[in-house]
Amino acid sequence: IPEDNTDFVFLRLGIVLLLLAALTLATGYVTRLPRAITAIGQHSLLIYFAHLVLVYGSIWGPGLRDAIGAKLDPMATFAIIVAVEFLMVFMALGWDSYVRRYPHLRAPTKWAFAVTLALPLVI
Repeated sequence: IPEDNTDFVFLRLGIVLLLLAALTLATGYVTRLPRAITAIGQHSLLIYFAHLVLVYGSIWGPGLRDAIGAKLDPMATFAIIVAVEFLMVFMALGWDSYVRRYPHLRAPTKWAFAVTLALPLVI
């Protein structure tokens, strides 16, 4: 589908606006968000960083793109997207549970991760 097709752009915009309207209506009925949604919102920077490292790789190791390649068929792509999403939600829930269970270890754990990730840059 060409990117300069005006009809396609307006169709996508209409779909996004309909989804946004549905979410706006749904907020009136939701009194409390599920824990998974709250954890994802609170730890979105961690999720963003981890998924970038997982998908594209880093100085610490190769990513899925290096291991699998840049081109996949649609079903394989969908399966990998679902798997990465599941891993990121599981990671956010795990970190949230850890932080809630051991609040006094939150800062030392963050520093340990930071030092561990920065060490290869220095050495």
